[in-house]
Amino acid sequence: MPGVRLIGLVLAALPSLAQTTQSVSDLQTENAKKMAAAADLQRAAAQRQTAPAAPDAFFFAGWSGPAMLPPPLPDCSSLTDSETEPLIRAAAARTGLNPALIKAVIRQESGFRLCAVSEKGAMGLMQLMPETAQALGAGNLFDPEQNIGAGAMYLKQMLSRFKGDISLALAAYNAGPEKVDGPKPAVPDIAETREYVASIISALGAEPAEMPAKVPRNQNTKDR
Repeated sequence: MPGVRLIGLVLAALPSLAQTTQSVSDLQTENAKKMAAAADLQRAAAQRQTAPAAPDAFFFAGWSGPAMLPPPLPDCSSLTDSETEPLIRAAAARTGLNPALIKAVIRQESGFRLCAVSEKGAMGLMQLMPETAQALGAGNLFDPEQNIGAGAMYLKQMLSRFKGDISLALAAYNAGPEKVDGPKPAVPDIAETREYVASIISALGAEPAEMPAKVPRNQNTKDR
């Protein structure tokens, strides 16, 4: 009879169905274990990212560390020398700035934390405001190359605006040029800005803010 035959087929399939169900259950258990292991790795990585960065040999002796830093984010690590130095040197070559100055500003602004964001909304390694970065052609402030490039250009603009005065340029970078401008431009009487300027100048020591222009080798020093 058709009904009896159908019941027989179902009963015959039950062992195979039970085995499949067991296989699915085993797979789910294995996946759960893998997910738990991945979560453990992520937590360990986050702990490593918030650990203090190693001393920086590219800097000068006597550097006492940044005077002010945004609160570190749990998933925001400090970039390494090998990641930042090529970008810093490239930006310095384009702008004529001393690479040590760019590096000092990055350290002071963000402690090399790529995803640092200030309370006022400044972002990235050189803590640029989005509107400033956009004017300088940087579309992604969390891209280290764009951030360093735009920050170096803005710092160069401030040096040009204040005729090479490094104190005024740094004050303008930190507090805004309108707070430095005036009949007699000066570092504004803002404790944070004064500390900012003093820390970076101390880090530079006798180093110039800008590198001397290179004279082409085939250029004569005097007319013949």
